[in-house]
Amino acid sequence: MLALSEKLPNRRHLLRTVFNFTYADIKANRNGLLSQRQKQRLLHLRLLSPWNFLALWAAYYCFGWLMAGLRHIIAPLQNQEWNAAFHAVLAIVWPALVIVIMGLFLIERWLKFTQDIRAGRIIQRQGNVEFRQKWNRTYTRVTLFIVIEGQEHPVMFWQQRAFRKGRNYRIYVTPSMKMIVSAELC
Repeated sequence: MLALSEKLPNRRHLLRTVFNFTYADIKANRNGLLSQRQKQRLLHLRLLSPWNFLALWAAYYCFGWLMAGLRHIIAPLQNQEWNAAFHAVLAIVWPALVIVIMGLFLIERWLKFTQDIRAGRIIQRQGNVEFRQKWNRTYTRVTLFIVIEGQEHPVMFWQQRAFRKGRNYRIYVTPSMKMIVSAELC
């Protein structure tokens, strides 16, 4: 007998809730298309993403000014010419470098979102789900993945909990961003 969390109607409802799709969305996805509602959601995500990067940029900018302030406190112990050059590099070049790097990253994400929205297509993957996690280089952050057909798809913790290891699922993924837009039990 299946446990309460394993019952199929609950699992299907959990997938719909976690990935925010409707029956009309899944019908369009089965035909290899994004629904109009999913396109609107991607547009919304595309518009929100710059704000996330702006906040990160502001943190880096503040860090640069903090370092300049700390250097100014230690300045009497150092050569004043070196101090001026250090301030110039830290106060001008550091934020400019951050702006360029964050801008390039933002443009790449914007273009991928745009490409997915314009194409209006999705990729279907079907198979038994496996879980995988990868740590970043400094072992400070882990990224969770579900693996279907040997392809890794990044998910958030609560999204991963909607799947059961070893069960057969069909997921619908955007081609460029590799974002899961819907999923169903097979």
